[in-house]
Amino acid sequence: ETKATDLPLDTFLSLLDSLQTLVDFTSSDWFESLKFLPATPHFELSLDGDHTRLSADLLATYPTQKLPRFEDNAVITRNFAAEASAITILGKLLNVQPSGTRFHVSDPRSIQSFLLDSLKKLPGAWKITRSPSIEKHTSSFIFVSPKIQILPSPDEWLNFDLTFETDAGATIPASEIRRLLRSKNSPSHLFKGKQIILSDDIENLVDPLFEDLDLHQENGHFIARKASIQIIREIKESLNKVLNKSDVRTYSQDIQIPSIQAKLRPYQVHGFSWLVDRLNRYQGALLADDMGLGKTLQTIACIEHLFTNCSHPAPALIVVTTSLLGNWLAEYSRFAPQRRVVTLHGSQRDKLRESIQTTDIILTTYGTLARDLAYHLNQTYSVVVIDEASLIRNPDTDHSKAVAKLKASAKIALTGTPIENSARDLWSIFRFIQPGWLGTRHQFQERYEIPLKNPETASRTSQLLRLKTSPFVLRRTKLEVAPELPSKIHINEYCELSKDQLAVYRDLLKEGRKRIDEIRDSGQAAAARMQTLTTLLRLRQTCCDLALFDSEKLKALPIPSRSAKLERLLEITEQSISAGSKILVFSQFQKQLVGIQTQLTALGIPSLRLDGQTPKRQALVDRFQSSDGPPVFLISLKAGGYGLNLTAADIVIHFDPWWNPAAEAQATDRAHRIGQTKPVTVFRLLTRNTVEEKVVQLQASKKALAESLDESLNTTDAPAWSMEDLHQLLQ
Repeated sequence: ETKATDLPLDTFLSLLDSLQTLVDFTSSDWFESLKFLPATPHFELSLDGDHTRLSADLLATYPTQKLPRFEDNAVITRNFAAEASAITILGKLLNVQPSGTRFHVSDPRSIQSFLLDSLKKLPGAWKITRSPSIEKHTSSFIFVSPKIQILPSPDEWLNFDLTFETDAGATIPASEIRRLLRSKNSPSHLFKGKQIILSDDIENLVDPLFEDLDLHQENGHFIARKASIQIIREIKESLNKVLNKSDVRTYSQDIQIPSIQAKLRPYQVHGFSWLVDRLNRYQGALLADDMGLGKTLQTIACIEHLFTNCSHPAPALIVVTTSLLGNWLAEYSRFAPQRRVVTLHGSQRDKLRESIQTTDIILTTYGTLARDLAYHLNQTYSVVVIDEASLIRNPDTDHSKAVAKLKASAKIALTGTPIENSARDLWSIFRFIQPGWLGTRHQFQERYEIPLKNPETASRTSQLLRLKTSPFVLRRTKLEVAPELPSKIHINEYCELSKDQLAVYRDLLKEGRKRIDEIRDSGQAAAARMQTLTTLLRLRQTCCDLALFDSEKLKALPIPSRSAKLERLLEITEQSISAGSKILVFSQFQKQLVGIQTQLTALGIPSLRLDGQTPKRQALVDRFQSSDGPPVFLISLKAGGYGLNLTAADIVIHFDPWWNPAAEAQATDRAHRIGQTKPVTVFRLLTRNTVEEKVVQLQASKKALAESLDESLNTTDAPAWSMEDLHQLLQ
């Protein structure tokens, strides 16, 4: 008999880890609807000291209601993320490493810079208390900062004034500012008996960036054109910006979304509008959203908008990795099925070229593009899109050179990791979307790459580079748009079988059909069913990885030929880790997990593996959950059941689709459970035109039956699907 019990909320939360080993909360609708919402803290900063020492104490307070508490089916909790962010902000402004909530600074220059300049950049809502000694110290200086005033201007350029003013509003001539810069703020320079201190923004931001921009002067005013307009506006914002202000800007939301079969979330509408705006203004843009936020959907909407509003249509070209061909085909089929997509890849592409029309989408790969470059250079494209743009980060590769030569009215680069190794990655992408904007390779190296490697100039140079590229780059993380996201984001990631996989698949399918027919004709129904299951198992293994077969020849194949899925999984893993994510990878094949771990190790990515033979499961879980634990946890089907609490992960990858959706959902909820504070992105890797795709389609039409399907075909227990269903999978 089940009995109800009441527990105080704080007691319940403190016992969660123990309770979850006894109760599967994820099996109830209550868990799906329950949300954990952080409260909004108020921050108080107390300052004391003089010109040789400074102590700063930060205190976070909350409303009088007790935390945690229930409110509208949500648990209101203490906001540890906001508190940590406040500590980080203060540490950066003080130029010291955070240690708790008390900071000590003994460098006179850092103290001076903080009190006169950086203190103003703290969020306005913070309550700041200064001791009498601090007030006396700051009154002996006059602080000079740059001011930008935007003047009435026509649309094609921007008129503005640049002045240098004291805190009291007095103007210092630009000639005097240049003299002070040359003398590095010598103490001998006084204004009304007080020492003049120049804002770091003058030397680190305004002075070098103005030299780099295409600016003109007329009648005492500055004139900026094209992308320089956006940068001047950015500088103006940054001079008064607090550090916790969002960098996501508002763009026109009234651009009509074309007819696509999808409802864009608010941040996706923003991204679509931004893309259209950037292409109209500058003919190039880099959309660098986190993986899982829908870069493909936003791009498809943008392309459809361009087709709808173009008086002289021309084909659109999309360049992707081989592993993403199937995914783009699936996404276009889902969101814009009326649009014809022509895939130029493989031996038949010469014939397909002849059928291309002005309203078609041309889909090709980086490797094929380099081989067919002569053809593409003779074509006119309305827009060229490059997905996984970080792949062109090395400007000397054939792929990067080929992409840079393409001509189009608009260019879009997509990547969740615009910089993987060095700033040079960004230069290569800009060579495609905005040629010449970051100078030649040599100029870029001198202005940015070398200074970024110097600890003394890295921060300043990073800010300059961000401002220089800001008109063309939009990046949002999942945390930034979390309120607009569901708690789980499901993505079916389609891959195309490699030539070697396809050959093995066709041979197995042909032989399997023949064997099944022979057994069925002999009247052995049970044996025919078992042969069907065996054939399906081998086909599924082919879709996963040819290394699952006991063939040294197949095992020796390179990854792209051996497994399209493994190639894609490694791409997703590297990008996710770069974005700070932790990952769970599930597979029904223990041998597959061993193969994945081998490849991760070769890439220098540490991982943990849990299967049915693993002792001390909790020790592995604890290690993964720790902040410094390995970023990847590989888990087998049999080991991924109840009792695992893996909320450190926010990415879940199902390497092979599970034929029992309930079991797959149960595995996903190892990460998506009580205690998870981030949206969880769930990737299901599928191969196109195979038994995997047919299983997904059959599941959709027979969901009730799918619930009772056995968790593994490698068993003598027959699945709950009929022979007619199983036969349909082999057609």
